[in-house]
Amino acid sequence: ADLGTEIGRRRRVAFDLGPRTGSEPARMSPWVQDWLRAACEREGVRPLALASGAGHDAAVFAAMGVPTGMLLIRNENGSHNPDEHMRMEDFSVAAKALSCFCRTAPGMP
Repeated sequence: ADLGTEIGRRRRVAFDLGPRTGSEPARMSPWVQDWLRAACEREGVRPLALASGAGHDAAVFAAMGVPTGMLLIRNENGSHNPDEHMRMEDFSVAAKALSCFCRTAPGMP
């Protein structure tokens, strides 16, 4: 069985991922990711790198060759959920990290 099925059985829940979208994954820019990571660390946060299905405009920009990265903020109930909730402390740290990135990251390599 796959991991989702195993977790579902153990937690007594079911995962319905819906149909595949068929969209291509977008690769984020390594230098943007490195600078975002450094900016987070300057704010005292050890960021986690993760694959994400969240593409939004970032996927469009990346596909056009624009160096792109995403800074995701943890969310208690998940994104696009009517009960979604983000702690303002998390938002504040992300805003400071983004500001740090904008001030310190060099231009495109």
